[in-house]
Amino acid sequence: MSMDKKTKVDISQVKVGDRLSEVQYYEVVSVEKGRMNLKTHKGMNITVTNAIVEECMNSSEQYSEEVKVSRTEMAEKLRHAGDMVFKVCFNKKPKESVLCQEIYDAVKRKGSAYPKAEDVQANIARLVKNGLNGEERVLVGYLLRTETTETGYSLVADLVNGGVRQVDHRSLNWLVLNDKKYVLKK
Repeated sequence: MSMDKKTKVDISQVKVGDRLSEVQYYEVVSVEKGRMNLKTHKGMNITVTNAIVEECMNSSEQYSEEVKVSRTEMAEKLRHAGDMVFKVCFNKKPKESVLCQEIYDAVKRKGSAYPKAEDVQANIARLVKNGLNGEERVLVGYLLRTETTETGYSLVADLVNGGVRQVDHRSLNWLVLNDKKYVLKK
């Protein structure tokens, strides 16, 4: 069987009864009556009926139920996301060098005057809080690989900005996956 290196299936060899499968990630380009125009994560444009979307696809944006879970339970959900699209909110760990520079900038002399003490105190308090918690990030993507422990991290393909991102399980805030939004118990 000879196949063009750019295709995965030799159409001339397909016969009735063969089984096919795919995993695709789509961006909605336009919504029309009874159908949608989509762009695949590989750049191909396709049109599908609403029935296909309703019956065969998952959304990173929509959910019908909100479930309160522990961080460990949320990490477990993410670790078992498989190839489903999801939206996750987590805190990104700040870079030490950036945080140090921001603290230095908050206290350094500006022109001929020093900043007001209350301004310095407010800026340092904000920076320390960001340093301890990290900056909140929201990512839409799919799971590539995950560590084997709940306190590990997951490697996620970023469908909005491109690239691969690390999501630390210890910093999860919420997760939209498979028609549910998982939020941390307070």
